[in-house]
Amino acid sequence: MVTEADVRLPGGAADVAAIADALGIGRFAVLGHSGGGPHALACAALLPERVIAAVSVSGPAPFDAAGLDWFAGWSPSPARGHGGSGPRPSGFRC
Repeated sequence: MVTEADVRLPGGAADVAAIADALGIGRFAVLGHSGGGPHALACAALLPERVIAAVSVSGPAPFDAAGLDWFAGWSPSPARGHGGSGPRPSGFRC
């Protein structure tokens, strides 16, 4: 069973290094999308001698970051529909 401790950012970088070692890859680029973005950035920070480039596409900030309003700039309609409350757009399916 995978625990929360197994998926923390530093552990992921160690796993990436182990996989690269097993494949004989010395230097490499990393890319993470959405929740994978922070993991890609962690690899770059923790493996600077190996990671030549890092890309984070739509990577989230920590939800509890001080002063961060996740819904700033959203129009009222999408912000209402995001958390399960309020009307859904026409044709919206979960």
